[in-house]
Amino acid sequence: MLWNTNSEFDDDFLNDDTASGEALNEIKREHERISNLPVMIKAHQIFDVVNAIVETFSNTDDISSHYKEVMFSNVRKLRNGIVAAEDANYFSAKMENAVLVKVAVQNLLAQEAGLSLLNLADPSYLEVLRNEIEEFQPLFMTWISLFDRSCDMDDGWNLFKNVEVKK
Repeated sequence: MLWNTNSEFDDDFLNDDTASGEALNEIKREHERISNLPVMIKAHQIFDVVNAIVETFSNTDDISSHYKEVMFSNVRKLRNGIVAAEDANYFSAKMENAVLVKVAVQNLLAQEAGLSLLNLADPSYLEVLRNEIEEFQPLFMTWISLFDRSCDMDDGWNLFKNVEVKK
């Protein structure tokens, strides 16, 4: 990806003079467009909350370490899924990535519930995470409603062939 862990654009890979100035500018414009999508802005906010939650873990036992690793994995899947869907040309590919985003968010909710049950994190932080995810859902639904159904290619699976996307 062209984004580092701090959500900043990372263009070091282009310093080998393989890309023209215009190509680099196009990549930066696309990065800016995706970064400014409401669904991506909220994904970054969810990342910030997850980061704050794992920083509050009082110990570094196996369970806390596991939760930290899995939560960061799901936040990366959330952000990467948005980028991949935006990069996809066909409706089915966009929807496949959208499903991965949805699953990552659902996993974060399950991890939040586990942290709450195990009393591993500050309940107020967990409430903030739940609220951020609740705010993410309508943004997600609006985002997928913008996918162009007319631009698709039959992949033989027919997974999203008769799916209505609500606007």
